Amino acid sequence: MDKVKEGKATKEELAAEREVLTKARSEASEQAGVKLFIARLSFNASEDELRDHFSAHGEITECSIAKDRDTGKSRGFAFVKFASRKAGEKAIKELDGSEIHGRKISVQESNDGGGRGGRNSRGRGRRNRR
Repeated sequence: MDKVKEGKATKEELAAEREVLTKARSEASEQAGVKLFIARLSFNASEDELRDHFSAHGEITECSIAKDRDTGKSRGFAFVKFASRKAGEKAIKELDGSEIHGRKISVQESNDGGGRGGRNSRGRGRRNRR
């Protein structure tokens, strides 16, 4: 690694270092798991039902349905976190379009970006400025 930092590494040494880093990133990604975003969720669905629906595909570390802060009612979407990336990817493939309480759900990887902002968000999209 010192040769790499000093810029004196050969192409073979750089390739070997790149392989080590790629393998380490892959292992870290797998161990970190994956968080899924579930949209079009029935307002009657419970976290237990959601956990049951997804648990056949792997170990779930978190499961939460988004609720309105004033009423406490479901907002129609949820997040499920799998311990393994492979299990989460399998769940996306097999459960996207499946039904819970008669509604087809949409399952995709969460972007963990914090959503669209809150009520006081200034990012309101493009506007026509003619």
